[in-house]
Amino acid sequence: MLLMVVMITISVLWMADPSRRSRPPAPADVGAGDAPDGEGELAVDESGLVAPGVLCRACGYNLQGLEPDGLCPECSTPTARSLRGDLLKYCAPSWLRRLQVGLLWIIVGIIVQAVLMSAMPILAGVVSGVTAAAGLPSGGAMMTTIMVAFGLLMGGLNVLYVIGAWLVTERDPGRADDEPVLSARRLARYGIAAAVISGPLQTVWQQGGRAGWAAATPGVVAALVVVAITVLGVATIVGWVSFLVYMRRLVLRIPQRALARHARIVMWGYGSYMSLGLIVGVLAFTAFPGGTPPAAAVTPQTMSLPLIILVVGACLMVPAGLLFEIWAVVLFFFCRNALRDVESQTRTHAWEASVPVVGESEPT
Repeated sequence: MLLMVVMITISVLWMADPSRRSRPPAPADVGAGDAPDGEGELAVDESGLVAPGVLCRACGYNLQGLEPDGLCPECSTPTARSLRGDLLKYCAPSWLRRLQVGLLWIIVGIIVQAVLMSAMPILAGVVSGVTAAAGLPSGGAMMTTIMVAFGLLMGGLNVLYVIGAWLVTERDPGRADDEPVLSARRLARYGIAAAVISGPLQTVWQQGGRAGWAAATPGVVAALVVVAITVLGVATIVGWVSFLVYMRRLVLRIPQRALARHARIVMWGYGSYMSLGLIVGVLAFTAFPGGTPPAAAVTPQTMSLPLIILVVGACLMVPAGLLFEIWAVVLFFFCRNALRDVESQTRTHAWEASVPVVGESEPT
């Protein structure tokens, strides 16, 4: 069911891609002094004025009917910067820099969470050893407290993803604000934010099963908690899938088709791996009180189908998560470098040396 939701989301976002309706031929790099990227004539009409539908790359003002060598009436950006097509190197450098900063936030978030996840078993072993050596009867309660605090910390670190995704999915000022309500950009912004709540909620409920109070929770409340975890988990998955769809569209505007292919692979892998994790979590919550199977249940005689699926799914999640987390970090790193190169192109092209960079004053 969850995999079907992810597949339907990807299909809808792909069909809603506005670039599919009139995709231009693949541009080719050219040297300094030539027309940029082999795009041919400027976006002007028969009378030599700016053609219909051309928006200012800096503020989105409709430039139709203006002189190609004039200035935008709204922000005074040279009109010529908006006549060369939809590639990222014709966009505002300030916007391109925000994309790079956003990707950096996400990369840092993934690395920090990976380090903490690796350190958690060591911390758990140390706490268990100390409590056992001291003969303390409260080791279980202490471990539950530590795990809850750890879950809240991991959920707080999801804020890094939210900040990064918010910057990366900031609307291109040179594009009209007529995108669908459920566009990839908007779904990514709000879907990833759901992880700030879903992660801690899942951890607290799981540790509540070990402490015993989750099993004593009234059935209606327990069902609502499981439904909330499921809904927030699906929203998080849709958010990350949408983010990777949006990233793929961005790198196609560089153009970097190799990065776009990797973004598609990570999109499917990330969506599948996160869906598997949510299935395992929901199955644990519904099959066992509080989401924690009792030790007595894990025997050859009591291995039920839900428990088998739970164990197999958990075993598959570890290598899949490791693979696609590393792949995502590498992908975002190369995307950030590509965006940095694109930003530098806005300043180094000889054919636009006389055109001031958006947001900077003309040389005197």
